[in-house]
Amino acid sequence: RIVGEASFIPRGATGEDDGYLALFAFDPVTRVSDFVLLNAAHLEAEPSASLCRCRVIVASLLDWSCQPRSG
Repeated sequence: RIVGEASFIPRGATGEDDGYLALFAFDPVTRVSDFVLLNAAHLEAEPSASLCRCRVIVASLLDWSCQPRSG
């Protein structure tokens, strides 16, 4: 997978890593992207959420659009 730049989303004020990293992960074989949330305190763990399996048109957290995967 090719992973884009992550953005930190704070959850609370208990620690520097209390929050999530939001990013796009692109699979060049299937040409499909996932929007992924990782627990910033436990990066080695499985993702907290994978919100979209789509073909990304613009892969920026500030400006992006997504087309649902067909098939």
